[in-house]
Amino acid sequence: MLELQKRDHNLFRNLFKFGVMSTRQIASQVFSEIALTTVLRRLRLLLDHDLIICSGYLATGEKVWSISKLGAAAINESKIYKFSNMNTLQHDVCLTDIRFVLESLGPWALC
Repeated sequence: MLELQKRDHNLFRNLFKFGVMSTRQIASQVFSEIALTTVLRRLRLLLDHDLIICSGYLATGEKVWSISKLGAAAINESKIYKFSNMNTLQHDVCLTDIRFVLESLGPWALC
């Protein structure tokens, strides 16, 4: 059995909240200041244990990730939104970037 770390739970919460995240987004939001090879190794391990899902690829070849039912259960969530439209992955990842910026500005940014 894989021992989940604090950052794994953070990743699951982010994937649950945003729906999809690219490898780049995960590296910057969850694994900041950690080598990309370490990030990729951990993502592969979580994928092998069915905790996350590779939802597809961007035009650049970068993987896009989402949470699995097992990953959602690890953070006590039962329902997940399934992303299945490969034609909108780039759009969805861009929306996640926009949400990161808006959330960093705080609640007053939306007023």
